[in-house]
Amino acid sequence: MKIHSDGTITALILEKGEAIHESLKQATRELELPGAFVTGIGAVKDVTIGYFDTKSNKYKEIALKGSFELLSLNGDISWEGDEPVIHLHAVLGLEDGSVKGGHLMRATIGVTGEIFINKTDVRLEREKVEEFGLSLIK
Repeated sequence: MKIHSDGTITALILEKGEAIHESLKQATRELELPGAFVTGIGAVKDVTIGYFDTKSNKYKEIALKGSFELLSLNGDISWEGDEPVIHLHAVLGLEDGSVKGGHLMRATIGVTGEIFINKTDVRLEREKVEEFGLSLIK
């Protein structure tokens, strides 16, 4: 992982084999980010996306094996207590030109990940909302 930052915008360059969520958590701690929004592109493999079912209040996990273009990565970085929370959505390009997308639960970099982090000036805190069983930004 390479980090290039001007204090507000950070370019996080991930290499083959690195996990996106863990890398973002590490960078969040190193940069002492109070919160941020995230965007990125790249190439990933062995991905798990999710779909939140509002009837059961649970994520349906969808495991995708193989390699994919990371066409769009969007999300945010916030905190729940002392732990950074990485909330990402992704659109993935398949070999035939079709796409799959959803809540990004796990992904490993297959070639490169070019992720840009835009720091917020305020700390973004999450709090559990019982109605959904999710921790949402306050």
